[in-house]
Amino acid sequence: MKAYDPVTQRATFGAGTVLFQAASQLNEIDRAFPNLPDIVDQTLAGSFSTATHGAGQTLTALHDYIHSFKLVTADGSLLDVTADSNPDLFSAGKVSLGALGVISEYTVETIPSFNLRRIVSAEPIDAVLDDAFSRASSYRNFEFYYLPGTGLAASITHDLHHGETTGLEPSNDDDEMLEGLKQLRNEFGWWPWLRKRIAQSALPSGTIEDVTDTSLQLLATTRPIKFNEMEYHLPWDDGLKALRQIIKMMDQRKHVFFPMEVRFTAPDDAWLSPFLGGPRISIAIHAAIDEAYDYFFSEFEPVFKMYGGRPHWGKHHSLQRKDLEALYPDFTKFADLRRSLDPTGKFLNPHLADVFGVPFNV
Repeated sequence: MKAYDPVTQRATFGAGTVLFQAASQLNEIDRAFPNLPDIVDQTLAGSFSTATHGAGQTLTALHDYIHSFKLVTADGSLLDVTADSNPDLFSAGKVSLGALGVISEYTVETIPSFNLRRIVSAEPIDAVLDDAFSRASSYRNFEFYYLPGTGLAASITHDLHHGETTGLEPSNDDDEMLEGLKQLRNEFGWWPWLRKRIAQSALPSGTIEDVTDTSLQLLATTRPIKFNEMEYHLPWDDGLKALRQIIKMMDQRKHVFFPMEVRFTAPDDAWLSPFLGGPRISIAIHAAIDEAYDYFFSEFEPVFKMYGGRPHWGKHHSLQRKDLEALYPDFTKFADLRRSLDPTGKFLNPHLADVFGVPFNV
């Protein structure tokens, strides 16, 4: 942390600060980010620039906490950017994709540190889907994981907690659960009915965790297991309809075992925010790092696109400029601003060249 202003309650960090480090440093002065994603190993610049988010119907993605940032442009200029000093650059730069220049520093809004109570429950997926909107509006944070081929979901809720905390005990339960799901797939994948029956008899049911601790300890998760991921953010009205279709498709793929993650996120106003214009339901599908994931693109991405989904900028997707212009009302404005700041494409890579529909020159 470079600075903290107790009057404005804003903190300043180098853009290369890891999110977990920033949250830990805030916790030391009894401050916190309003929300966190479950993975906090990425830098602030990486998190903000790709619209990384947590879970919570009333909680915005991380980039919405930005008050100002310093941007080094292609010609070497150093710009101090705020909503007042440069409204367009601020709205574009909060989710910049790294395409506008090098962001060297962020000043962010903070809130008093807080504790949470987390309850994890295992239950039938149909019960979770039927009650999803109600739960999303009832809890501060609500998300759930579907366990493919089992008919079961793990729902996770967080609410504010006042008083003494139990603390979170170190555990490798997530790793053991994944290994168990993989073994179930390996041994019974060709008999879906048997796989489902064994899973429902062997896996726990009801409340499997009830714990209280700091927001940092409960919202962030250590994930040593590597995987490939595709996540799309779908409009509120069609999100659950799409999810039911995705679940049905996933259950038909006998080799899949990695859980799907579903979260709810509030809207914000950044030009390239997937949450621009209204709340979104985020659906993430995963595959273990050593297993094929080409079906993400051939089977599942067309469904996400059909329902108006916007991709997570930091995860797998195949969308190009023509697709993105249809999804983002300010995409052309962003592209024009990018070109004015970096006319020679100094900050482009092959992926970003595809995104903006321009040549890539090494």
